[in-house]
Amino acid sequence: MGILLISTSLAAHGHAAEPGGAWPEFLDHYCLECHDGAAKNGQLDLEAIRGQEPGRHPQIWEKVIQRLSARQMPPLEEELRPTEAEYIHRVAELAEYLNGIAAQSPDPGKVPAMRRLTRTEYQNAIRDLLAVEIDVSELLPKAMMLSKSSAGLTISRWEVCHPPCSAATSPRRKKSAVSR
Repeated sequence: MGILLISTSLAAHGHAAEPGGAWPEFLDHYCLECHDGAAKNGQLDLEAIRGQEPGRHPQIWEKVIQRLSARQMPPLEEELRPTEAEYIHRVAELAEYLNGIAAQSPDPGKVPAMRRLTRTEYQNAIRDLLAVEIDVSELLPKAMMLSKSSAGLTISRWEVCHPPCSAATSPRRKKSAVSR
């Protein structure tokens, strides 16, 4: 995700200072010839978002940080390229600003509270914790062996409180044994 520098000043003040007034000139000078509304090289139109606060388009500006950090933009064949000091300063300034915005309202995305292990994960966990090589397919119920990916292995709160019963411990089986 590019260079992400978290400044102590951001943590101390709880807000991010917007990138300096030199950013529009930097964009005009080095970027907009190829990334304006007409050319849109790489499907990137920096002219459209030039005057807006960078926090409104963090994904785009993260890509800009990545390209500038790797010195991929402007392209090597271009005569007009920033100096090393300009690269370092602009990347740090923009990264500091975006990190400040992200720190104010973190968005980890949708993360399931709990999920089952896949067969491989379960087998590796047993091996790593107990130093025992086992074949879990013989030990786990068939219902737990269906999914090969962890995406479909989420666990509901009900399942946590009510684990699946085996035939031997099923409440139905105990009832029928008592009624005989």
